[in-house]
Amino acid sequence: ETVDTPGEPGFGAVDVPHYGAEDYGNMWQKIQSILTYMYDNYFDEYDFFYLCGDDTHLIVENLWHFLRQAEQVHGSDGPLFMGARIKPKRVTLNHGGSGYVMNKAALKKLVEKGLGTKCWPRMRNSAEDRYIAQCLNRLKISPIHTVDEEGKQKFHGMHPDFYIRTTGMEEDKTDQLGGYWASAYRQWGSEYGWRAGVDLISKDTIAFHRVKKEFVMKRHHAMLYKSCPVGTKLHDAIEKTGLVKQEAVDDVD
Repeated sequence: ETVDTPGEPGFGAVDVPHYGAEDYGNMWQKIQSILTYMYDNYFDEYDFFYLCGDDTHLIVENLWHFLRQAEQVHGSDGPLFMGARIKPKRVTLNHGGSGYVMNKAALKKLVEKGLGTKCWPRMRNSAEDRYIAQCLNRLKISPIHTVDEEGKQKFHGMHPDFYIRTTGMEEDKTDQLGGYWASAYRQWGSEYGWRAGVDLISKDTIAFHRVKKEFVMKRHHAMLYKSCPVGTKLHDAIEKTGLVKQEAVDDVD
């Protein structure tokens, strides 16, 4: 379900009230309200809850497979909090850009014992991923690893072009990324090995962030599912690569 400003025509948006202004700088208040809305309205219907922004391209089949595997590895009784696990400064968190997912146990504990009481209920801040992580940390819930068997990322904080253009990354060159990304990838490289560009991207990738333009999102979808109209340049380019259409999983709800 999409959470947006009221009165948006043409798609299923729901108006979720929150404390403070309707702006990016108040993201922590918006996220608290969204998570509480999920808990109040959908807790009994779903096993996992995924939250991301509208500039995130999600590959649903890969997310479904990942969650099924995570449940097999970690079990379903304890809380699970998963996403792009990084530690840019002192707090280990799941980067909010590519979205994060938690199971029922984590959402229940977060809403019932954290939000609205212990976790800065009136704070206004854009860094909602940091506050979510700090709140869950107070409840003894930490982000778990989501890399694949080669140590490559499945949740990506940037768009594909960023990874294509960022090449030759070594430990002593991380400053070219800028303050936040530099510290995040120093931590990543020290834990999983120094990689850059497409070598960071798992074949089981789940999400890319900062896909800002609608036509770019559509192109990503068309390439993934080989759905470009015959006769277009993109269709011909994909045909030449030999890419195979990703089949939908039969038993995905």
